[in-house]
Amino acid sequence: MTNYVDNEQRCQREFDRLLSEYGSVWHICTPGEFSFSVNVTEEDFRFSVSNIAISAAEAGLLVITDQVMANHIHVVGAGRKDQCTDFMD
Repeated sequence: MTNYVDNEQRCQREFDRLLSEYGSVWHICTPGEFSFSVNVTEEDFRFSVSNIAISAAEAGLLVITDQVMANHIHVVGAGRKDQCTDFMD
């Protein structure tokens, strides 16, 4: 059984590995304040998640995690700055 310290050390090792392999880890998001809802139905959310996966693959960005909200998205990705820009274009 692992404890908090073991889990934190494991997380740090993985983060260090990502940094050495990909160079940078980024928090990418779209503005949500004062935006209308674009993800309303389950089909909308599925479409957004699929678009994140396709865009990341085309840009060569590794998505570590994402969060699709009703009016914006958050993505934590590993890669170069130009890959993040390509992902968002």
